[in-house]
Amino acid sequence: MKRIALCGTPEFACKFFDAVDNSRDYVVEFVITQCAKKKDRGYALAESAVATWARERKIECFEIDKIQGGQSYDKQDLEVKLVQVDCVLLFAFGKIIPLNWLQLPRMGWLNIHPSKLPLQRGPSPIQYSLLNGLKESALTLMLMDESMDTGNIIAQLPFDIREHHNATTLMREICVFGPAWVLENMKKYLDGKIFPTAQQGQATYSKLITKEDYVVQATDTMNSVRAKIKAFGYVYFSQLELKCFACEFISCCEAEGDGVFKIDVADGAIVPIYVQKDGKKIMHIRNYINGLRGQKNK
Repeated sequence: MKRIALCGTPEFACKFFDAVDNSRDYVVEFVITQCAKKKDRGYALAESAVATWARERKIECFEIDKIQGGQSYDKQDLEVKLVQVDCVLLFAFGKIIPLNWLQLPRMGWLNIHPSKLPLQRGPSPIQYSLLNGLKESALTLMLMDESMDTGNIIAQLPFDIREHHNATTLMREICVFGPAWVLENMKKYLDGKIFPTAQQGQATYSKLITKEDYVVQATDTMNSVRAKIKAFGYVYFSQLELKCFACEFISCCEAEGDGVFKIDVADGAIVPIYVQKDGKKIMHIRNYINGLRGQKNK
C-alpha cells in the first residue's frame, strides 16, 4: 500500500480524491489546500472544498496562506511529512510548488491537468479550450517540475469537446471518467511499469481569468461572445452594468429591425435571454424589460 498526500482546493478535485481515499492501493496521510477565504462580500471566512473533504474524513489538513513565510501552518512539520510519502497527487491547488518541496516525496509530485499538454499550460485550460473553439483535448497525468505544467507526461487520456459543452458540464464529465483512469496510471507509475516522457510540440498558454475577461468589447463577434459564455458562464456589458448568461444571436440584417431587446456586437447582435443587473438576482429578459418600463413610468 502506497503512502500518499493530496493537494488541491476546489470541489471538483474532491471527486478524484474520493477515488484515492476509497482505493485499497493507497493510504492518504495528509492533505494540502489553500486557507479559508472571505466570501459573501468579504463578511465571512469559508474553508476550501478540499479542507471540508479532509475534515469530514478526519484526515490531517495543512491549510496554506503563503508557502514562504506563511502563518497558517507549520512549514517544518509539513516538510518532514512530505519526505515520508511516496508521492503527492495535485489537482488545482492554485499556488506554485517550490522546487525543494517537489524533491521531498520519494516519487515526486503528480499533477492532473485537463488539457493535451503542452497545449493550454496554465491555470485555466478548460476555459481556454472553449474560448479557442477546440474540438478535442485530453486529461494529462504528469510528473511536476519547477516550471508551470512543463513536467514529463505519465499518461494522457483524449476526450472530445462537444457543441453542448461549457466549462461546468465539461469538468463534470471529466470528474466521471477521470478518477479511475488517474488511479490506474498513478499505480503503474509508482510500481515502475510506466515512465514519464518529455512533452512534445509547441506549447500554448492559458492565463488566470480576471473580471476584464468577462467584458464584451467592441471587437467581440457573435462567435466570441458565444465562446465566452461557454467558458465563463456569462458575459458582462459594462455600459449597461448587465450580465448575460444565455442569449440568441442575430445577423446584421436582422439586427436592424425594431421591437427586440438586442445588444450590438461587431458582426451582428445578441438577444439576451437570462440576465442579471448589478446587485440583483438572475432574471428572464422579460422581467428585466418590464423593470425598465416601470422605471420610465415613474
